[in-house]
Amino acid sequence: MVIFHHIPKTAGTSFVSLLQRNYSDEELFLSHADKEQPAVWWREWYRSLSDERRRQIKCVASHTANRLIPVLLEDGAPFHALTLLRDPIDRCLSLYYFVLELARSDNREAGGQAGRFLLENQWSLDDLYRHAEEPGFADANHFLNGFFDAQARALARPFGITLGFSRQAPSPEERARIEAAIAHYDVGLLEDYNRTIDRWAAAFSWRHVDYEAKNITRSRKDAPPVSPETKALIRSYNQIDSWLHESFLHKR
Repeated sequence: MVIFHHIPKTAGTSFVSLLQRNYSDEELFLSHADKEQPAVWWREWYRSLSDERRRQIKCVASHTANRLIPVLLEDGAPFHALTLLRDPIDRCLSLYYFVLELARSDNREAGGQAGRFLLENQWSLDDLYRHAEEPGFADANHFLNGFFDAQARALARPFGITLGFSRQAPSPEERARIEAAIAHYDVGLLEDYNRTIDRWAAAFSWRHVDYEAKNITRSRKDAPPVSPETKALIRSYNQIDSWLHESFLHKR
């Protein structure tokens, strides 16, 4: 079974479209909705499948599909977990304008909630990160966690690793735990998207290859350039994501 863990704003929509071209409706299971208890949901979903249905499903894709990994490890079931990473500065900039678009379209899920909060408070990205210094910010504003080491947090969460909103670089112990969790994944990079797709297509015998970008954050194109100071501020709150991205960048 191929498990695609779709981390928001890392070309996941484009990649899911490619999966839909290579797997039939019976072979591909897509789950789009946010789940309050994703670990419980995926465990119950997998346990509810008949042996025949488990053999039939070749690929699962979702924002929370990686919660299936511990279940498959328990069962000794074979799987290939795929995900895409993106430079955290570029990703956070894209995410900022994307959640604003969601809010303006009256989206009621987590992204729309984050966008409405930013619009109502008239917060720029600089404002968001400067307020992050306030006591209790993370607990009160958990819906903004996508701006704080979100890629590392998403990858590591199924393995009992929790990350806060911090400007500290990862400790050696933290790095070791995150590396152990990510060892279950085959990681691709958005900056190397075409070659990543070619590599995976060869590995899984996909006949249809598509490099077209979808779900582009349109409003970002019209936004003013971002200052070096803002970029440095984003980087300072995404040091684990930066380390993670750089480590795979050097493995290319």
